[in-house]
Amino acid sequence: MNLKHASILVALFFLAACTPMNADQANTALITGYDYLKGSNGVAKDASKALEYFTKAAKQGNRDAQYNVGLAYVRGEGVVKDFAKAYTWFEKAAYQDDAGAQYNVGVMSVNGEGVVADPLTAYVWFKLADEKGYEGAKEAMETARNAIAEDHNQEEIDAAYAKTVGKIKKPVEAVTTDNTPL
Repeated sequence: MNLKHASILVALFFLAACTPMNADQANTALITGYDYLKGSNGVAKDASKALEYFTKAAKQGNRDAQYNVGLAYVRGEGVVKDFAKAYTWFEKAAYQDDAGAQYNVGVMSVNGEGVVADPLTAYVWFKLADEKGYEGAKEAMETARNAIAEDHNQEEIDAAYAKTVGKIKKPVEAVTTDNTPL
């Protein structure tokens, strides 16, 4: 092989390594992650491998994968517990309108897990989760509302809510390999 051919191969390898997954590849990574998490479809249960596949899909914007990466960091499954990383991944999914992630961001915000405690932020995320009927969100929202009543007026609360709602995007929907929703 001459230098020209070697340079072309290196360039092609680099291009392949830097090319992002498409939606089908991200969904396949998500499904493979579930297989490793559960030990199903012929693969052994392996939390580290599950996290590896969830992370691949999460980096492509898949909210279900982002949520699962957050769970792995909270639980320490396949990785050392890291609340800051968990918060980051839950927040990504929350901004894609995932009610469970919104609730978890609220919990972490109120408790100061992975982020500075902020009852106003917690209230906003609990309210968003409650609007989707997420179990436990209504009670958590009311508790957070009571905690912020002295420090924030209704205008400040409404502004924080509107700001967060304005950042929420349509989710990158998880689908199976035949393009049907999971």
